[in-house]
Amino acid sequence: MQGETRIPLLNGAQRPLKYLAQEKGRYWVYSLNEHMKIVPGLAVAFRAHPDAELIRVTISGGDEIICTPDQLFMMNNGIYRQAQELRFNDSLMPLYRRWQTRDGYESVSTGKGTARLTHNLVYEALYGPVPSGYVVHHRNHIHFDNSPDNLELLDAGTHSRHHRKFNPIFDNSSLEFQKRRIAGIRRANSDPARQEQMAEVGARNIRRYMKERPEHFHESVAGNGRRGAPHLVRFNTSPRTCDDCGHEAPNPASLRWHKKREHDYNHKVVAVTFLNERSDVYCLQVEKYQNFALAAGVFVHNQGMDPGTGYFLTCPAPDRQGQGLHEP
Repeated sequence: MQGETRIPLLNGAQRPLKYLAQEKGRYWVYSLNEHMKIVPGLAVAFRAHPDAELIRVTISGGDEIICTPDQLFMMNNGIYRQAQELRFNDSLMPLYRRWQTRDGYESVSTGKGTARLTHNLVYEALYGPVPSGYVVHHRNHIHFDNSPDNLELLDAGTHSRHHRKFNPIFDNSSLEFQKRRIAGIRRANSDPARQEQMAEVGARNIRRYMKERPEHFHESVAGNGRRGAPHLVRFNTSPRTCDDCGHEAPNPASLRWHKKREHDYNHKVVAVTFLNERSDVYCLQVEKYQNFALAAGVFVHNQGMDPGTGYFLTCPAPDRQGQGLHEP
């Protein structure tokens, strides 16, 4: 890809490929694992080839990606296809990034399943699940910086005391504290593992109640349909926000259609154009996962070195969907 192609880094920055290659560092980027889950990938950048033929891929939203014709793009189904084989309206695998306006935490998603907070996702990918009663803390207090060396595990009490000391307004007597406490509870309750645990405990308690007090149970649930009808109507007619892109839908049914329409089949290819120019091109090598996201919000295959020339060429794609079958 051209040196000006920007790469989003887990530390919150975006840098051109040429800059990353000149700096000769190792960078944490957004990658996908074999299950199509977003994970941290450790990458290095290099000049891939001098004076290369170029092609321009324009995607919905207006981003233009200038690369070699054989650059592999990940399609929305996890299969790779060369840039020169892309066609109008093809769907690419997307990366959605969204920031909470309240505290700056980032959440990410591919539009398949629920968006997750990036710092939790990064920590768990490298070190395993966050134990109950613990939180992932940003060492430098910059919530945009989700690089692994900025994250550490703290028990909830220590974390709370730390932030009270760092920010004295964060105390249990203030309205701001109460707002943040409630928001924290909501974040914790939105965690899938916690939801599963709460559902299991609730089901166990209800079964015990039904067994031990059957008469009281039957009396309690009598007329539930009548009482619940207004709540069901309100639920089915109330607005919903898409957790992938922030779109406001007028009701849950509309939200489902929005997600199907926009997040199953978006990040479309608008045009593919061969260019009458040549330039040096650059690439990343990503340990283990062999792919990375661009600032344009799509994923491409990593490239490997040709031992004969010392330059980097496109790697053959693995013969498994999920790690990128190269579609003919």
